[in-house]
Amino acid sequence: MVAEGPRYSVHAAAALREVGGEFFIVTDDRSLHHIHTPTSVALFGVLRGGSQTAGDLAALLHQRFDVSAETATEDVERFLEDLVQRQIVVCSDPDRNATKAPVDDPD
Repeated sequence: MVAEGPRYSVHAAAALREVGGEFFIVTDDRSLHHIHTPTSVALFGVLRGGSQTAGDLAALLHQRFDVSAETATEDVERFLEDLVQRQIVVCSDPDRNATKAPVDDPD
């Protein structure tokens, strides 16, 4: 299943290593991140293989870990938001990555 929407992929500047079924990632700001929970490892492993939508990842989480579709969607949205903030993952949606100019107030 291919869901529509912004696509997420591993940040090109992130250095990563998989050790013992867990991921260790160093980002451009020299921060070390550890992805170790089974759900996070599964989701990040898919992202490592190529860009994905939040819907694709939620479907995987729903099927593989027997959680409701609603819970999977909420969990994936939080997971991706966290990874984008930490510069581990980038979003291909230009509206999400761009700094928006303030809108002039007509009054």
